[in-house]
Amino acid sequence: MNLESLVRKIATPLAAALAVEIVGVVFLMVGILPKEAAFFLAGILAFFVIFAPLKSAVLFAVFSIPLYTALPITESFDSMASWRIIVAILFLRVLLRSPWAGKYPRIPLTRLSIVVGLFFIFGALSLLVAREPMFGVKKLAYLANIFSLFFVIQATIKNKDDFIAVLKYALGGFIVTLAAGYAQFTAVLFAPLYSFWLWWAAHVIPVFYGADLGRLLTHANTWFSYYKNGEPTLRIFSVFPDSHSFALYMVLILPILSIFLLKFKRAPSRALGGTLFNISALAGIAVLVLLAIIFSGTRGVWIGAVPSFLFVLISFLFLKLHVKKIERIVKILRETRERFATVLYIGLV
Repeated sequence: MNLESLVRKIATPLAAALAVEIVGVVFLMVGILPKEAAFFLAGILAFFVIFAPLKSAVLFAVFSIPLYTALPITESFDSMASWRIIVAILFLRVLLRSPWAGKYPRIPLTRLSIVVGLFFIFGALSLLVAREPMFGVKKLAYLANIFSLFFVIQATIKNKDDFIAVLKYALGGFIVTLAAGYAQFTAVLFAPLYSFWLWWAAHVIPVFYGADLGRLLTHANTWFSYYKNGEPTLRIFSVFPDSHSFALYMVLILPILSIFLLKFKRAPSRALGGTLFNISALAGIAVLVLLAIIFSGTRGVWIGAVPSFLFVLISFLFLKLHVKKIERIVKILRETRERFATVLYIGLV
């Protein structure tokens, strides 16, 4: 592959939109752009999501999950996340796409969509007896906004390649978040913890969560570990408001890494689009993720990460096994579980 074809492959509208978003977020964080520029940035991204091919728009939304900024609508309401607008646009695109293919806009009716519909029906009925119905309405609207992303992805994925593309871009967003966490870890090696505390609360947190949370975290947060006979240390938390949510987000990377380790055992470099995502790189990312979970200082998540870590380890160890052998092992484990459940039921009865 020559340089021209490589540039043509990389320099796509999707890559340009992601670059604009990352640069814009960084400029907002360091103060080069005023907070009102978040509207301009959200407008550019919404323009891309409206006019780009649906698959590219979905991949952009998935990659950007940890990067969405808060919109400073008013001085007292500056915490509305821009992802709510992006996801709403995507959902409308999927909903209104069908007039060209049929008579009525529709979302495919599946058992899951029926369950979700029942959830919102019962949620709406609960408002009749709620003490604060407006709070309930806001919560239902928030959940509907989140759930709609799943149906957008479901309507976009047509085959295995589409599914892998979504996972790749989700992994890309994870890596950006992981890099921000290690940037924090490096920064405190050269700056006092108190200076880092004040700067991060005043400059970074408002970009993603609004000024109110930034002021709150200036006085109290979970960013440091304290010791009786030692200096406090940073618990890395990346672009999240606390180390616990960051650690939970990191745990979600491990199953994605496992999928790549299992699915691309024969030609990982070619299947994942280059040597950057070969098996060694995936294993290296897994190590960095596990270290980040440790550096977060969240002991509960350490325990929660054990199953995911074991799954990654098993995936790596069984990398050379044929898929049928793995399926046979899974079948044996399933049968063993069913037999154990039967014996347990008989013993209880």
